[in-house]
Amino acid sequence: MSRYLAFAAKTPVLFLSFFSSGLLLVWVFPALPVGAPLLDTLPGYSPSLARELLGNYGAEGRRWYAVASPTLDTLLPICYTTFFAGMLYRCQLPGRFAWVVFVPIAVALWDLLENLQITSLLLSYPDVTDGQILWASAFTWVKGVVLVPAMLLVVVFAVLYRMGSRPRRG
Repeated sequence: MSRYLAFAAKTPVLFLSFFSSGLLLVWVFPALPVGAPLLDTLPGYSPSLARELLGNYGAEGRRWYAVASPTLDTLLPICYTTFFAGMLYRCQLPGRFAWVVFVPIAVALWDLLENLQITSLLLSYPDVTDGQILWASAFTWVKGVVLVPAMLLVVVFAVLYRMGSRPRRG
């Protein structure tokens, strides 16, 4: 794990992972030809809203989304986790805070589980159950709730690092 973190903390890797995350979020995902908002960009959704969106995607839109979710939307958590974990590692966290680098990794794993849920909905449509939708919605909601604190954690440690509070790893 420490080899990955040391690699992720290198300036070119930080730049590439940050740039790649932004590119995916700003350019690639909005360009997907699905015709309606992506389920995993919502704060959560009811069974009726999910069925409406799944229907609005159409067969071709669902096919695009079903391919993008396990591919491009797997690349995104890898990119943002590499950036977040690399930044936290670079901030030289002391021993009692060393566990913090695992927060973005946990968020990414949750995001990947959410992708599985959404892909299942897309492939099962129109035979999706309310239970499937509620599980997928819960995963989406939790991802949104934990992603923001993970980003704030990176900002707080980066600010402390820049202010000269560079605790030693222990």
